[in-house]
Amino acid sequence: MKKRFIAAAVPVLVAGSLAATAPSTSQAAGGGRAAKPAPPVASAQASAATAVTPCTGGAQKKAMTGGHADWIWTDSTTTVPGTLQQFRGPQQGKDTVFVTLTAHHTYIGDNGDYARVRVLLDGVDMTPTTSAPEYLYADGNYGSLAGQYCGKVQGGGFHKVRVVLDSYDSDGDGYDGAYLYNPMVHVEVAN
Repeated sequence: MKKRFIAAAVPVLVAGSLAATAPSTSQAAGGGRAAKPAPPVASAQASAATAVTPCTGGAQKKAMTGGHADWIWTDSTTTVPGTLQQFRGPQQGKDTVFVTLTAHHTYIGDNGDYARVRVLLDGVDMTPTTSAPEYLYADGNYGSLAGQYCGKVQGGGFHKVRVVLDSYDSDGDGYDGAYLYNPMVHVEVAN
């Protein structure tokens, strides 16, 4: 199965026209808060070029899903239960690994603290294909998250994908902790 990401056509208004912007709820912009509107784009072509980072692979070889169907809490660094997925790499060439991460709710235990959700491929942070790394902030409290990640592997040995939740007590008051509810990953390996 070949993956394709299609950028939506974005209307560009000519100078002197009225422009309406809708705030984004990107997790990277601050834990579910509305982000500042993006600056105007010079052309439809430039808008389409910046809409997605493409990640393509060939025929699907394997698909795995896992996660934790409840709340998870940490005050340090923790692998999210159920998100460790293991697969064998190719004998020759490279395989493409696609990961989709979602969580119904995110929460930070203390105002001023923050957390970070990372997707690791063989212990290395995967590059998001559609967003910046998933940071969670206390102001705004409950939020949700979704992200798409892509990487390449080579070598016939086993490779691992896992999700890690990091919590930071940035104000130093000793009250920290990050929560995720129903974090899930879907991993696809393709030629």
